[in-house]
Amino acid sequence: MAYYTALIAAWNSTTQPPSGVIGTALTGLTTAQKLAAVNAWTVSNVPASTWWASSQQLYECIVGSELLTLTQANRMELWAFLNTPFPKIGGATAPSILIVSTGFFPKATCPLTYANLVALANTVAGTSLWWQANGYTSPIDAGDLQAAGGLS
Repeated sequence: MAYYTALIAAWNSTTQPPSGVIGTALTGLTTAQKLAAVNAWTVSNVPASTWWASSQQLYECIVGSELLTLTQANRMELWAFLNTPFPKIGGATAPSILIVSTGFFPKATCPLTYANLVALANTVAGTSLWWQANGYTSPIDAGDLQAAGGLS
């Protein structure tokens, strides 16, 4: 039942669609229409979504004066990281942009670079389907409604 907590809360929410959700309200719809609506709901810039950024995109976020606050060793490590030939992953499951999570550009001392990286994350992350953002492995179906306690 815990697996269906988000579905139950969204389905029964008095605010339709629930806060942060983009899509059709469930109020006054048949069960089939509600299922279609829930499966079409989207959520903008979901932190839990996995996304990718290129080295160039990350490099363009770095403010020169804040780069100079890094130690020489950290600048060399950052340079090596940015010169790897594969995309860099971000999101809650692989902490948001690796150069932020490793502490190269903390918000307190590098606010401009940090803000640029957050803006990139929001741009790259885009939108996710509600059911994906809430950890469901497939669109919601009638079996899920039954398993969630007989939602209708």
